[in-house]
Parts: sequence; structure tokens; C-alpha cells
Amino acid sequence: MRTIIIRSFVFLVVCIFACGAPFVITAGSAAEKEPIKLGHVYVMSGGAAMYGKNSAAATQIAIDEINKAGGVLGRPLEVIFRDTKMSPDVGVREAKNLVLNEKVFMLTGSLSSGVALAISAYAKEQKILYFNSMAHTPKLTNEEGHRYFFRWSTNSTTQHKSGALAAAKHWGHKKVVIVAPDYEYGKSFQRIFWKFYPQYVPGAKTVSEIWIPLGTKDFTPYITKLMGLDTELVASALYGGMQLAFGKQAKPFGLYDKFHFYGASDADTYALYPMKPGDPGSKGSLSTDRYPSWMGINAKSDAFVKKFREKTGRIPEFGSACQYISMHALADAIEEAGSLDTEKIIVALEGKVFDTLLGKIEMRACDHQFQTPLWIGIMGHTPDYQNLHITQRDKFDNPYVNYDTCEEVMALRKK
Repeated sequence: MRTIIIRSFVFLVVCIFACGAPFVITAGSAAEKEPIKLGHVYVMSGGAAMYGKNSAAATQIAIDEINKAGGVLGRPLEVIFRDTKMSPDVGVREAKNLVLNEKVFMLTGSLSSGVALAISAYAKEQKILYFNSMAHTPKLTNEEGHRYFFRWSTNSTTQHKSGALAAAKHWGHKKVVIVAPDYEYGKSFQRIFWKFYPQYVPGAKTVSEIWIPLGTKDFTPYITKLMGLDTELVASALYGGMQLAFGKQAKPFGLYDKFHFYGASDADTYALYPMKPGDPGSKGSLSTDRYPSWMGINAKSDAFVKKFREKTGRIPEFGSACQYISMHALADAIEEAGSLDTEKIIVALEGKVFDTLLGKIEMRACDHQFQTPLWIGIMGHTPDYQNLHITQRDKFDNPYVNYDTCEEVMALRKK
């Protein structure tokens, strides 16, 4: 029997060489076709679930495109989705499970700044890549920044510094009320907006600060208090479901008629939740818009919007755009590195300029902050686009103007 097996093997080898085919035995050839796993940790339930669902859709669109083009290093990408429930503890637990049990190559996602800070600390400990596409606290790239963290969105500094400048230029009011969600994002909004607004409007003062807990449904007590204050400008960091509910409940009180209103995330919110003319929303407010997709920014953007609408029935907002960009950037960096060596991929990412649906943008090497632009303007409706959106638009063409400088970032890290 043994003789027969040996003769059969020899015969097979002779046939292969006779046919001119190479005969190579490699122990890892099957493993090379295994998918590269990514762990996507994002809020997928509760009041902010729409952000997570949009991010998941954008991730899958990008991965499908990458895999259709041949994958990365000849291997397909595969994503595993997990729900953070907007909890730092849950977010870290899910991240650990993805790394230790699912053996993911890297982590991506998270809306909440608190959740992102917790996951970032874990990624630093494990020396695993963590891409974030929506959490905005400057701490992620400033004080708590590290080699393995990359942010693909704007941050609170550039968003709220730009908002403070625009509010000063549009109105220049001296009496201001701050309205914000009572957690890290809201706190950073207050710190940054009020750091710069008095510089642009000398003599400006805070009349009151109204802090609203996450999960609030009835905003009437806060709106009633606000309507009784002697102020001219309301500066708000409410977003998503909170802003939607606040806007609906504030409209009957005439809040948007009594005060000028700066809503940092109004434009992003109403991209997620369409508001037709006459619906109770923040028409007339000033807002930043990080991805005005309806403007026809470029061909890449138009193609993404089309695919996103076909997949979800909705238009993509800024977080979705950044998530999509980050997945393609990852694929490009891995190919440039020529391997899945994390350190080589980091080197490939640092300082690289990516051609994206927001234009050509640099991943800044000093702090791993993507230098995304933003637009800002007054919310309203136009015949060509019926959703509530910014209509009188200013664009900050040079994003470096309103980001912390590398010197400022390094000084904060030394502290």
C-alpha cells in the first residue's frame, strides 16, 4: 500500500512538471485568503441609533467596493458590528471581545466622546489601530492622543471656534446663553465656544448655562427657563434626537423668533431627520455643516450619495462620509505598507493626502487629526433641496486656521 502511495505521488509531480506548471507547497497559502477582520463599535440602539446605522451602512459600502476591486493584499475585508449603547463600559467590553475573541485586526467607530476615550485607552494598551469618525472631544487627539488613534472627522475645536467666529460676524451679540448635553461633548462645546467668542465680541457675557441630561424627552422646563432669560443669542450643542425634540418643542414657544440661535449640529441633525417647509425645526439658526452632500462637492461624493440612498433610503451625513473615507484610507495604507504590520501602516498614514469625497485632505502626522473642511450658514429651505439645510453658505477653505496647531497639541500632551 505504501509503495502505491509513493508511486502515485511521484507520478503527480512528474505530470505537473511535464505540463509546465510550477509546483510550490506553502503552508500559509490558505490562510492568505482568510478575511481581514475589522471591529466596528458604535451606538446602534436608543436615541442616537441613526448615527450608528448610517455609519454601519457607509462602512459596508466602502468594504464592498474594496472587496470588489480585489480586497487588500489579495484578501477580503470583513466587518463585525457591535453596539456601545452610548456607554464607555459597554464600549470597552465590546472592543475587548472583538480583539480577544474575534481576533479583529483593528477597531473603528463610536459617536460618544466618552466612549471613544475609553476605547482609545484600550487600543493604546493593546497597540491596536483605532479609527474614529465622529467623536469630537479635542482630548482624543490632544491630551489623550497616541500613536494608534486616528480621527477622520473634525473636532470640537475647529467646529466651535468656527461657529463662534461666524456668530460674531453674523450678529455680534453680547448676551449669550449656552445650551448643551451634560457630558464631555457638551462640556467641550462650552469651553471652546466661550474661549473664542469673547475674543471676537469684546464685552460678551454668559447669561446662563443650561445643561440637559442625555436621554431627556421633555424639554419644556428648559425651554420655559430659556424664554424667561434676558439674552440675545442661544448657543447650542444639542444634536441628533435631542435637537430634533428640542426644535419641535421650542417652535410653539417662538424661541427661534425671539432669539438668534447658533446650533452647532443642526445641519447634521436635519440631514438625518428630514424637515419639510412648515415642519417645526430650527429654521433661521446658524449652523456648521461638515458634509453638505446635496451641493455636489465632487464626483466621488455624488457616487457615494447615490449608493447610500440606494442602500438606506436616506442621504448620508458627515459621520457616514468620514467612516467611508476612513475605510478606503485604511485599504490604501495597508497596500502602501505591503503588510498588516501596524507600525508600517501608521507610517503610511501619517502625513498622507487622500483624495476623498470631501476633496484632497491630509492626515496630519503630529496628532493624527484629519484636516477636514467645514461649511457654515443659515438654516432654511430652497427649491432645489427641500430638507432643512444651510442656505447662506460660507466655507472655511483652509482648515488649519481653526484646528489646534501641532505646537499647541504637543504642549497639551506634555502637561
